Amino acid sequence: MDSHQRRLKRLGAIILLAIFMLFLIYGLTEKRSLQAPIKELSLVWSEDARTLDPLKADDSHSIELIVNVFDRLLRYGFRYFKGMRCIDPERFLPSLAESFEILDGGKSYVFKLRKDMKFHDGTPVTSKDVKYSLEKLSLADSKFRKMVDRIEIVDPFTVKVSLRSPNSLFLHYICSYKASIVKRGSSGEIDSGTGPYKIVEWKKGEKIVLEAVKSHYLNPKFDKVKIDIVKDPKTIEAMLLSGEATGPSRVPLEDLKIMAKSRNLKILEASTFDVVFLILNCRKNPFNNTKVRRAFASAVPCEKIGEVAFDGFGTIAKSVVPENLPEHNSSSWMFSYNITEARKQLLQSGTSVKVFSITVPLGDAKQIEVSSILQIAMYSLGLDLVISQEKRNNYDKLVNEGGFQVILVWKKNLFPDSAEILREIFWNETIQYLFYSNKRLNELISRSFELSGPSRKLALFQAQRILAEEVPVIPILYPTDILLANKAIEGYVYYPDGALRYWELHWSSTSTNGN
Repeated sequence: MDSHQRRLKRLGAIILLAIFMLFLIYGLTEKRSLQAPIKELSLVWSEDARTLDPLKADDSHSIELIVNVFDRLLRYGFRYFKGMRCIDPERFLPSLAESFEILDGGKSYVFKLRKDMKFHDGTPVTSKDVKYSLEKLSLADSKFRKMVDRIEIVDPFTVKVSLRSPNSLFLHYICSYKASIVKRGSSGEIDSGTGPYKIVEWKKGEKIVLEAVKSHYLNPKFDKVKIDIVKDPKTIEAMLLSGEATGPSRVPLEDLKIMAKSRNLKILEASTFDVVFLILNCRKNPFNNTKVRRAFASAVPCEKIGEVAFDGFGTIAKSVVPENLPEHNSSSWMFSYNITEARKQLLQSGTSVKVFSITVPLGDAKQIEVSSILQIAMYSLGLDLVISQEKRNNYDKLVNEGGFQVILVWKKNLFPDSAEILREIFWNETIQYLFYSNKRLNELISRSFELSGPSRKLALFQAQRILAEEVPVIPILYPTDILLANKAIEGYVYYPDGALRYWELHWSSTSTNGN
């Protein structure tokens, strides 16, 4: 065999080896993605958390750390809605409190604490810590402060909270991250929580490592949660595709469906308590005319908006009360996309206005996309809709002072309580973007906080009927929450704060045994 032949043979062997290595790497990547370390959850965030103080947190990453590092007295139960497991806004389960009792017709609540609970630094939890935490919340949050009359220590493991009057919002507050229990005298330090996970490493801007508290009553499934901070969105997507990150993670909608075609990833979809709707300024011409508002409602192509602007992830809305709440009333809303009906209503209104505007924040792609769809629909009605883009400061000023005709709102509801959702939109003491008033509506909303059962449902149904008749707002969509995760991840449930509960996530049994 001459030297030339030997060189060819070596080259062939190298090529074969390279092909073998490629298959090997591919196989290992697939195996890692489908059978990632069972004991570790690997997440990737685009930004670091800013604080661990439950009363200062206003970013999603801080809230996610807080709900896993700290406990609340109560937590939500679960149910299934449209085949998806979700929280039950009417079912409250013991958490840091091992039991609770409702007294005085809903005016008093007695919480009995678990006696074996300790903060992550080893300090036992007592009723003094609960009183301290709830009093801090009362000082920081005006709604909670107006609800609560007094907070009393009954004994070292019993706390009584008395309200000024029965209020359906109270237990939702107790379940929220705002009511996380911190060690007395602290403000959310790393070791001042009692949650199922504790922080063992935090390199700002780089990574966060949490370890499970093995004895915790919530029984966390992953021994470790590692969070990498990566600013580049394409790198985040590459980490998910390769299996370096397990997710769940939120990625741009335009990339999500393509990435989900990977053998390693799946889409996690959940019903939320959010609502996308239009606000019509009832004090400005032409929307001070009810018939014009009704015509506009019949000309809004909700299905088109859902398909194009939200990639089909959502349900057409029939009320500003989310469809997954027990008081949701879709039967009162009589409008659907019907240009013929819209023309008829517009003709009957007698308005001569043919040009009006929708005000959006400058550069807000989602709002501009929805507004463009509306613009085409209004053109079919013979109306010219002008999209007015404003810098954020000026936009906020126009909204609060009523210097707009139409605005689009994506309302993220922290508390899954129908009365509170309606109050925040129509009877808000701090945000004045709805220039519409109805005394009967306000009475129904106010009374609903103290009611329960059928009487509460009836009052809230009547409130939604008024809104359907007078049309100060036009509900468009109930958006769903969309995440991307390794196909083996199970247990995801959506919460109103948008934060993952790590202890609920687990690796599917089929992946652990190699199937």
